Amino acid sequence: MRHSIILFPLLMMPPTLAYADMEKIATPCKNSICFHWWPKLPNIKGWHQDRDQSLYFSVNAQAPDGKTFADAETVIYANAPYKPRIPETKSLQMLIDDDQKNFRSNYPGIDIQEVDSLVTSDGQVLRSFRYFPEKKGNWEQVSYGEEGDFYLIFTISSRSKKGFDNAFNDYKQFVNGYAQDSFGRRVRDAKLIESSLAGAEYQKTFWKQVGSYAATVMQKCFKKGTQPDVKFFTLVADVLPNSSLDHIEVRPDTKMSQCFVEGFSRGSFPQPPGIFGEKGMPIEIDMTITP
Repeated sequence: MRHSIILFPLLMMPPTLAYADMEKIATPCKNSICFHWWPKLPNIKGWHQDRDQSLYFSVNAQAPDGKTFADAETVIYANAPYKPRIPETKSLQMLIDDDQKNFRSNYPGIDIQEVDSLVTSDGQVLRSFRYFPEKKGNWEQVSYGEEGDFYLIFTISSRSKKGFDNAFNDYKQFVNGYAQDSFGRRVRDAKLIESSLAGAEYQKTFWKQVGSYAATVMQKCFKKGTQPDVKFFTLVADVLPNSSLDHIEVRPDTKMSQCFVEGFSRGSFPQPPGIFGEKGMPIEIDMTITP
């Protein structure tokens, strides 16, 4: 649920957030800090993450046990381009088109075929393409998706067709086992409800009833003259038929964001539409704190 509340001296506005399930790492570079991120993958028997190569390429680099990512005949890897860093890529289709253009340029005669989609454990359907060489080159399949501010790319690459075939079921297990984290799923589900007619009407009623109370809680938790310990946060919860909140989560989880959760949860909220039953209606609230 996105809402803006003008406070003094704070302004709360909806940030752009994404909750794909990423591993994020900061490492020292020559004169700065380097940031790496990649999709978290399940543990698959017979495979291990090559940490050094993961950091070198900024991908989740998986190699067969007993081999490294550099010397294995067949490897599997996943990466997640951050959309704000590639503003020229306007859509997932453009990402796929650019990828295929590069393949054709680097490997003349390559055979590119769209194949059956793969599905992650939380139900996201990934468009999948095979890139097979005419003569020399690697046998590859790439599956593409997106979550929030990230594109998702899962790749199997082998120096032989036999190696590709032998590892393909493991590749599917990696993709099938990937999932957006549970908090992200809750945010996604709440946003889908917000976009419905019933959800939009409920938002109007919700903020009319609790807007002033939310502002009061924010002023208490983010006091004038204090340094906020968080720049933005997202709250997800279920509004129950008795007008209370249940299953409340917040990210980032800091002292100040928890202060808001504790205070806000004591409010009285509009009764949700009956179609949501005893489990309640999912909501999400995004806040940015600007001194």
